[in-house]
Amino acid sequence: MTQRRRPGRRRARRPRLGSALLLAAASAVLPGLAHLRAGRYLAGTFLLGAFLAVIAGLAAVVVLRRDDLIALAVQPGSLMAVVIAAMTVGALWALIVLRSYLVLRPLDLGPVRRAAGSAGVTVLCLAVCAPFVVAAHYAYVQRDLVNSLFSGGGGGSAEQRNAWERLDRLNILLLGSDAGKDRTGVRTDSIHIASIDTSTGRTVLYSLPRNLENAPMPPGPLRRQFPSPQGFTGLLNEVYQYAVEHPHVAPEGPKPGAQLLKQVVAQILGIPVHYYAIVDLNGFEKMVNAMGGVHMCVERPIPYGHVGKVVEAGCRKLNGSEALWYGRSRTLSDDYDRMKRQRCLMDAMVQQADPVTVLRRYPNMAAATKQIVQTDVPQHLLPDLVSLGLKVKKANLTSTQFVPPLIDPAYPDFSRIHHLTREAIQRSERAADEGDRGDRGDGTRQQQKQPRTAPSVVQKPIPPPNQVPAAGARPGASPRDTPAANQDGCG
Repeated sequence: MTQRRRPGRRRARRPRLGSALLLAAASAVLPGLAHLRAGRYLAGTFLLGAFLAVIAGLAAVVVLRRDDLIALAVQPGSLMAVVIAAMTVGALWALIVLRSYLVLRPLDLGPVRRAAGSAGVTVLCLAVCAPFVVAAHYAYVQRDLVNSLFSGGGGGSAEQRNAWERLDRLNILLLGSDAGKDRTGVRTDSIHIASIDTSTGRTVLYSLPRNLENAPMPPGPLRRQFPSPQGFTGLLNEVYQYAVEHPHVAPEGPKPGAQLLKQVVAQILGIPVHYYAIVDLNGFEKMVNAMGGVHMCVERPIPYGHVGKVVEAGCRKLNGSEALWYGRSRTLSDDYDRMKRQRCLMDAMVQQADPVTVLRRYPNMAAATKQIVQTDVPQHLLPDLVSLGLKVKKANLTSTQFVPPLIDPAYPDFSRIHHLTREAIQRSERAADEGDRGDRGDGTRQQQKQPRTAPSVVQKPIPPPNQVPAAGARPGASPRDTPAANQDGCG
């Protein structure tokens, strides 16, 4: 009596060994292909259908929920899930390739050909697993970076959903630390403040000179010790180390130097400073090398060091050492020229950190970042901060440098600095409002949005301290009398 085969189990003739290996390799790209060739239609259809459904789902997520997908990259719990999922999917995919070979492998193979087939399918399985192992490794490295740099765990879900609901502008203090073996303590020789519009991403970057004097202290024991108008008796870049050496008057918590500098800069600009990020300039070289260098247009030769080294003029890729001294050297230059070069270098690194470069060099970049960057940004803000960062990259950035002749660092007029700070924010917001106007498509114009006053209602301005007016400044100067802020370009 002839046994009837079950539907979907009809066997096809098995191919030769080479064809079996080729079909197994093809099944790594289109799972189920080998099963269909072997006549296992139910299994083949299921595998192929499941694969296409997953691909369609991932494509929909990338297109429709791209920001949410990127935000997952800064959540440690999600990253660990990615590690587990990548290893699991990699193992399953390798099993599919192995099974694809087994259902097509000729049954009459001799020992040598059987060994050759086993070796070939082993190579295929390893090749299939490799991308998933790399993805798991990258996710683990990213998780380690997030946990190392950012304090605290995830906040409440309601808080995470709309972190900027009551914050019109996010102000972050960006510091470059110039500590070293031949130096005493930490000197913050690079002081920038990024003021970001949380709705548009438009950013105003303020730069303060390291040699600014008479810095106003925040209310409390330090203001009593350094009252206005004299203020702090040292330079602005000495505030950080002063807090380290006098913890009894410094703000409580980790990194008292950075916390005090946040409060002092808030007094100088008249706007609150929410978070800080500090970069060790001595480790900056490692970051540039991890990126593979940075393209810069050097306007003139920049000498540095004690042995006659020079960063040559011209447009080319700088290595870590050259980039460090491009942004650090003051030989035949001054603080203000160096501030401009630092700003140009920061902008170049952000623009050149393209996805391909980051993916190719990410483990090295993450390792360098852990060594040179410190911040007080909490973990629960990271998803919203990533979304805001995408807006910042697409929006315009303007810069304001408080340097001579605009501001005399020896006799700074803090009322004038407050005015220029607000004016720069208002210009940025007016530009954003004008960009939102245009034809609605029905022949009428969109109603112009009312410009927001800056700082916003949520950001209460900090009143300027009593002070000695800057040398040559006229009391009560009007905006028309006030020179435009220094906004030099790069390159």
